[in-house]
Amino acid sequence: MRIFKIFIPLVTIVLVSVSCSKSFTDFKPSTSIIADSAITSVYNVRVAVNGLYASMANDGYYGRVAILWPDLTADNVYRSLQSGARFTGWSIQSSTSVTSSDSYASGMWQQLYSIIINANTIINKAPSLAATGVDSLELRQLIGESYAARALAYFDLARFFSYSYTKMNYKTADTSGKGVTTDLGAAIVLNSYPADMSQIVYPVRSKITETYAQIESDIASALSYLPANGNVMSRGQVDPTLFKIRLNALSVTALAARVYLYEAKYNEAIQAATSVINSGRYSLLPASTLVNDFHTKGNNETIFELANTSYNNQGSNSIAYIFNQNGYGEMLAPDTMYKIYDTTDARRGFITLGRRNSYGGENPCYIINKYSNITNYEENIKLFRLSEMYLIRAEALGYSNIASAYNDIKTVASARNEILGAAPTTATTFFPMIMLENRKEFAFEGHRMFDLNRVHDPSKTDPATTYGFVHYNTQAKTITRGGTMTSIYLRLSLFPIPYSETLRNSGLIQNYKY
Repeated sequence: MRIFKIFIPLVTIVLVSVSCSKSFTDFKPSTSIIADSAITSVYNVRVAVNGLYASMANDGYYGRVAILWPDLTADNVYRSLQSGARFTGWSIQSSTSVTSSDSYASGMWQQLYSIIINANTIINKAPSLAATGVDSLELRQLIGESYAARALAYFDLARFFSYSYTKMNYKTADTSGKGVTTDLGAAIVLNSYPADMSQIVYPVRSKITETYAQIESDIASALSYLPANGNVMSRGQVDPTLFKIRLNALSVTALAARVYLYEAKYNEAIQAATSVINSGRYSLLPASTLVNDFHTKGNNETIFELANTSYNNQGSNSIAYIFNQNGYGEMLAPDTMYKIYDTTDARRGFITLGRRNSYGGENPCYIINKYSNITNYEENIKLFRLSEMYLIRAEALGYSNIASAYNDIKTVASARNEILGAAPTTATTFFPMIMLENRKEFAFEGHRMFDLNRVHDPSKTDPATTYGFVHYNTQAKTITRGGTMTSIYLRLSLFPIPYSETLRNSGLIQNYKY
């Protein structure tokens, strides 16, 4: 069964009116846009926070698009010859253009701002509620989770709709020869849903530095509210079953580590990643059980994952359904992806040689099974894992201490039974190694395009073309799929601001080339 979907407002906040009646509490969890008047008790806040997680798991966000898109638009995934109409323009072998009316961009934009506006309502209203005893403790935690959810939403607005923080000052020339700036971030909205038309706002895009400042501020606020030990309360008591599926102090610190890495704040990234590693609450999965354990809910390595249940999931719109050959099965791995792994590397088990289960499809082809459960869909979406903390620390250390950085790479490689190459001694040898390790470890988890656009190899002179991917490149290249060389096109590696939004709000400047 799919999560019930409703219309939600865009950032201009003009499309939907909402009821302020008590019927809000009938939604469990609520994915509605909520009004201040709906936040009257800890129970209401609990329902509203559950709605934030339900929105995160939506197929327009981490339920499918945010996991698939960064790999599909890079070089980890390609679209089968036999496919439906899904992700047509974004496919790396498609020569068609993506427009500002793209449904996937619009869908994610709506999901992100619905999370932000609902989080705003909780943040703005919940602190004034009267609560005592354990209710007061849980209320603080719920407020902290709302700050964390808003931080994650703004971070993904920055990742998907803005240029890389590390390349924000890079300018290129368009066909008219004018300079094109790339330093625009998100439209920052901190108010609740307007009570009447007089309160409608039309925010402009902030600078990318301002967006990240907001993310950092929300992370700091979240950590000030959340219990430092990472415990999660529900209905008056600590509930261990929520530790991996609710944002807590440790998972928010993991988010901070990733944010700092994207900002090139390497010392801060090292400190945050080390804090999570040293917590002792997580351990790397061994090679012998990696593939099976990855699919297991709440496995030892997962820091934060979004819950799917047999009655609350994305069904045929899930990431598993688009990979599984008994579902759509139309997203496949190129030969080059499979061949980056040693034969001993346990991560190779996430790709299997088979045939496309569709008449006229590829045979043979490499089938992706990192997400595969389309029986009851009880497979949680992994957003943060311990291995990422090691590799974040490794990359950050690589700018100052390559020997220590190599030790962290070696820790992950050893757990995966990878045959690791010689220790690098210079940036020229280190950065290709960390890029390759990231690709191996996080394949099909929604990292690849961001890594390609984010990492600046000090051995290269032009950060915008460090790894051959720039935001507007449609140069034809080739991949090998099923043994056949195929021309591909590197897609525009960020989403357009939805056309409907720019039409209503002239302050939302469109991204270059859209």
